[in-house]
Amino acid sequence: MMLRFVPVLAGLGARVIVQAPDTLHGLIRRMEGVRRVVNDRQPIPFHDWHCPFLSLPHVLHRVPGHAGAAVPYLHADAARVRAWAPFLPARPTLRVGLVWGGASRPDVPAAHAMDRRRSIPLRSLAPLAGVPGISLVSLQMGTYATQMMDMPAGMRLHDPMETVRDMDDTAALIAGLDVVVSVDTSIAHLAGALGCPVILLDRFDNCWRWLSGRTDSPWYPTLRIIRQIRTGQWDDVVRRLCSMLAKRDLPPSRLPQAT
Repeated sequence: MMLRFVPVLAGLGARVIVQAPDTLHGLIRRMEGVRRVVNDRQPIPFHDWHCPFLSLPHVLHRVPGHAGAAVPYLHADAARVRAWAPFLPARPTLRVGLVWGGASRPDVPAAHAMDRRRSIPLRSLAPLAGVPGISLVSLQMGTYATQMMDMPAGMRLHDPMETVRDMDDTAALIAGLDVVVSVDTSIAHLAGALGCPVILLDRFDNCWRWLSGRTDSPWYPTLRIIRQIRTGQWDDVVRRLCSMLAKRDLPPSRLPQAT
């Protein structure tokens, strides 16, 4: 989410070095103003100033462009988009990317408890099987992906994720989709930063990033929020999601037209 501030720093004359997980390096290298990308296992190159990502909005709040670069500020690699295209379902169905779980982190009790509130059991998404004219594409990684071994009745999920290597591959898949449906996890932010239509299925006690009492996001103009009205209750969220997909009531796209 905070990568949007890298072009602002570059516009101020900074030569930006980004320290980030390996899975993000391909996406970050294509950003305007990035001179170098390193991981946390490499020595930090010589630098004059350091700032944690989450502190950038505070540091830059008095400068022009303090809201960050406009969406899209991340871009899928065109060659990877072409390479991943055969892994997607055929047209003319609506291609819907699906993420139902986050990173569980059972070794971190607070994070694990939060993940249990934000993630949706795949069986709770069974009504999606009844929405006409859509094809579901799994973007799910990690332990929640094992729920596909007990697929809800009637649901078919195209699953290209076994050969996905990094977020650059995931971005290329997203570029070929019509909409991404995700719980509050990194894929929602990635799709929003790419300018893909996103429907966020959000828990009642939501993260500060999504504010309260609204269905849109100042961070991502292509994102729509469907939020729980009661803690732990996903049935109403799924009903509203199915209605939106059936009516093709989708957020606008800022992605290049996929072929």
